[in-house]
Amino acid sequence: IRSTVYAANIQLDVPEIVLVEVNAGKINFLKETKYQANGNINGDVYFNSCNGELTLADGKNIQGSVYNTDGSSNSKGTVIFSGVNGSSIYGLGKQNSRLALINFANSATVGGDAYADSMSVGAGKIATFVGTSPRKIYIPSVSVNGANLPRTKACFDYNTGIGSNNLTLDQAG
Repeated sequence: IRSTVYAANIQLDVPEIVLVEVNAGKINFLKETKYQANGNINGDVYFNSCNGELTLADGKNIQGSVYNTDGSSNSKGTVIFSGVNGSSIYGLGKQNSRLALINFANSATVGGDAYADSMSVGAGKIATFVGTSPRKIYIPSVSVNGANLPRTKACFDYNTGIGSNNLTLDQAG
């Protein structure tokens, strides 16, 4: 039995699966599969309108992004960071196609944007967002009685888009 899976595409249509190292262009959820990733994933993960669950084990990473490909405003898919040594992933969801839940049960790093209906960060855990796409929010000028007020910046620069309707930060006991 090999501990590493090599495939162009993997179709998940079982109730539960545990995989070690996965090298695939795409991992597609076709059912509400519970996928325990006990090794790194090299490729993108697509929930495909399924409310599946992906749990990353201790220190395991995804060299790719995780998408909800529902194509509507329905949030699908759950990602759980469970390892004590932290994990990293490129991006989670999209602004108009969010995941259902991102759960930082342990510390993890997201190297891109993160969008979900709900995000939770466990007590004493750290969710780090390190975006790589430069963006700007322009600050309009303000005028009072016809005089423009001075401002220190014309815009704010940032790199990560984060969106959630429900953010939960657990407190230590």
